[in-house]
This record gives sequence, structure tokens and C-alpha cells, in this order.
Amino acid sequence: MIVALTSLVLLMNLFKTTPLTDAITTSPLAHRIKQSNLVQKLMGTSPSARPTLDTKAEGMPDLTTAEAKVLKDFPHLASSYRLTHKVLKSGEEWDEIRAVHSDRDGITASTDYLMQDQNISENLALAHFRHLDYLKRVLTLKDNPAEDFAYEKVASILNYEPQNFANLSEAQKQLLFGDKIDLIYVLQAYSPAVLQRILEQSENKRLPKLVKYAEENRQFLQLVDL
Repeated sequence: MIVALTSLVLLMNLFKTTPLTDAITTSPLAHRIKQSNLVQKLMGTSPSARPTLDTKAEGMPDLTTAEAKVLKDFPHLASSYRLTHKVLKSGEEWDEIRAVHSDRDGITASTDYLMQDQNISENLALAHFRHLDYLKRVLTLKDNPAEDFAYEKVASILNYEPQNFANLSEAQKQLLFGDKIDLIYVLQAYSPAVLQRILEQSENKRLPKLVKYAEENRQFLQLVDL
């Protein structure tokens, strides 16, 4: 118990904290409990069911089969997951946590994944959640040398709109909007001035609506099962 608490304190010292820290960083699935309301409000439609998770992968008790595959395909996500979920960390591993979450290649890889039209699929929802979890940790890392670079990448995600947006299914729109709202919550909590700047410079007419929606539904952050 003492070891676990010590590790938690060190982790909190490494990452920025606010009263919303646990809610924001613990689960990227948090607000999606009621995400269907977002699709209804913005698109006038009713959402489809969330995809079913695969069974647990052998030898990885905390992961689904699908999630284990995501971590295998993206080494920076695997490193982030392994390091942040390990209770007892060495000094080298604390340094590695900082390196992994300030790595521009990793930030770019996650950003590019979330901005590829072919990846907007409910079947890839777990991949989206894991990439978002990584980017949240990037944005909340204290004194991150890649902070400005990360803000630029997040701005591109918030402004991103698929070329075939009009043809997206309800589930695809739900996934797209949910990705953006996850990031909006983080910026609202930690970097509101950055979010305001992104809004002022954005030409995406849907973005202000998403930000307003997020502000009106901040109670979603209290629905995380800690």
C-alpha cells in the first residue's frame, strides 16, 4: 500500500493536476456514457450502440484482445501503457515516462491516426481511446519540452473534418465528436487560453458548438468509475 501511494504521489508530481485530474486522465471512456446526446443535439439523430469489446488476451489480464493489438501496432502507446500502469518504478523508468510523453514522433503518430478518414470506424474505437489517452498525458506532462508542438497537433485534430463527413454514419460521427470533446475537456482544465486561441483561429464552424456542448456538460467528468 505504501509503495502504491508513493508511486501515485510521484506520478502526480510528474503530471499537471487540477480537481479534475482523475476524471480526465483515468478513463478516456468517461463522458461517452452520454455521448449519444451529442449526436442527437448536433446532428438530429439517435446514436447506434457502442461496439462490443473483444475477450481478454492471453497473458495480458488488463487488456482486451483488440486493445493488445493496438499497443503492439504502436510502440509509443505500449510504452505509455506499461510505464504508467506499473506500480513500482525505477528512476530510469520515471525518466522514460517523461521521454515517451514528450516524443514528437509519438505525438505525430497519434495525431495522424486520429485524422485519417479510414480510421473513423466504430470498430476502431479502442484504438481511438488509447491514442487519446496518450495525448492527454502529453498535454498534462509538467514542463513538457514538446508542449507547443503538442498544442499545434491537438489544434489540427480539433479542426479536422473528414472529406466525406456528410456520408458518415451516426456511430462514426459519435466517434469523431467524442475524440474532440475528450481533448476539449483537457484543454479547458489545463490550458484554457490555448483552447481560446484555437477557437479564434479556427475556420471549423462546428468547433464552437462542440466547445459550448463540453462546457454545458462538464458533469460527464464525474461519471468516471475510479
